[in-house]
Amino acid sequence: MFVLSRRIGEAIRIGDIRVVVTRISGKQVRLGFKTPTGLRAYRAELYAAIEADNRAAQRVTPQLLDYWTKHDNATD
Repeated sequence: MFVLSRRIGEAIRIGDIRVVVTRISGKQVRLGFKTPTGLRAYRAELYAAIEADNRAAQRVTPQLLDYWTKHDNATD
């Protein structure tokens, strides 16, 4: 893991991404990100949930999908 110290207003660059410390309050640090247009960024816990959903979707078989479309109570 890469660890460094920054003060409020100081920044680091990771490729085309600029990360700035905007506020420090107790044990919390607020960061600002200047990114290329269209770049998607997610909190780590949300990204983990998206990955889990994607893995679950890969396990769906055509037979299971057919069952769901025939027994979908949301459209009844």
